[in-house]
Amino acid sequence: MKRTQESTPLSGKATIDAAATSKPRQESLLVVDDDPDNRDLMSRRFQRAGYLVYTAVDAEEALHLLRKTPIDLILLDLMMPGMSGMELLKILRVDYTPSQLPVIMVSALNESSQIVVALTFGANDYITKPIDFSVAIARIRTQLLRRKADQAPAENKEQE
Repeated sequence: MKRTQESTPLSGKATIDAAATSKPRQESLLVVDDDPDNRDLMSRRFQRAGYLVYTAVDAEEALHLLRKTPIDLILLDLMMPGMSGMELLKILRVDYTPSQLPVIMVSALNESSQIVVALTFGANDYITKPIDFSVAIARIRTQLLRRKADQAPAENKEQE
């Protein structure tokens, strides 16, 4: 699990200070891809778009990070050595609904059968490589807005 330099979490005191000023928490993305060039490129582009970006080289590292860090959305490579992105997606869907943890599959494969399978197993969306970052960012924003909308009724009930 690697945090990029720009995404270093705030210290405990800074976190308290930020909470005191009611500044909203920066939305966090987890990029899971075995290719270091892909991880680096996606991380830099999504940071420039304003997201806190974490990276993982494989499924095991992603699961470890999820246990320790609040993640708002995952960008998950389909083809990885060891556990594939599809296998990780199945594991994630045991603990998280698509609205609790949106997952966007990322792959060089543009076959409709793979897209259908990913969506069937609970992927929220699917983007292909090479990534069109303006489209990817729009899809990320859409999924995060949907997540907030789905969580709002539950948060309102807790406040009552």
